[in-house]
Amino acid sequence: MHLNENVIRWTLGLCLNLLLAFVLFRNRVYRRLPVFGVYLLVVIVCDFLSSGMRLLFPVRSAAIFYEFWTGQAVMIGARAAAVGEVCFQILSPYRGIWKLCRMFLAAVALVLLGCATYSAAGQPHLMTPFIMVLQRGLELAIVGTLAFALVFAMYYELKIPRFLMLITGGLLFYSAIQIANSQFMSTLRGPYHEAYAALSLFSFNIASLIWVVALWKPLPAMESAQAPSELGVSAPEVHARLRELNARLSEILR
Repeated sequence: MHLNENVIRWTLGLCLNLLLAFVLFRNRVYRRLPVFGVYLLVVIVCDFLSSGMRLLFPVRSAAIFYEFWTGQAVMIGARAAAVGEVCFQILSPYRGIWKLCRMFLAAVALVLLGCATYSAAGQPHLMTPFIMVLQRGLELAIVGTLAFALVFAMYYELKIPRFLMLITGGLLFYSAIQIANSQFMSTLRGPYHEAYAALSLFSFNIASLIWVVALWKPLPAMESAQAPSELGVSAPEVHARLRELNARLSEILR
């Protein structure tokens, strides 16, 4: 029964990966969202590589250990870059606001790297604690950053395309589940390990389904960036405050 459940999970993940790869190349997502497209390809390649490695090497071998943690590090970096690209897509028409957001994201990345390095210092296996601390911090940063971008866009009535909303929702959902999962894992440890792995895989499968829905139709061509004064105004007072904020930030962050 346990073996059958693992086979079902692996088969479901494989089918979703193949479907996601098909949608990526059919609709040429890399033209509109190159970083997000690379992130999804990295995840697909890592999944296939991980499955192949487990067929060739014992589960507790050094090869599996380094393959797993190296893959985690690569996927963490790719996901962080994808979140940055999503924020750029939402905020780029407002250059001053995007500059501030970009500086904030860079500062968060430096803080996370510093915390992970400090936690790993002196540990017998540097890679494991470094990536674990970095991953937990990154999930929190992703949820906070994307939530702020969405709230900001809603408050100032910025138009976000449907596909981008779904992509953002998938990233938020996966990171939120990972945060909750990591908290339970740190509390229950051993007895929860198998459930932790299953929930991580299940949450990514749900996020993959959301991304398939988001990317199923061809993506609209990227509109040329407009100055804030050229954007459509549905609420003059709100947009006037946004233009003023953008102008001030552009002046300060020159």
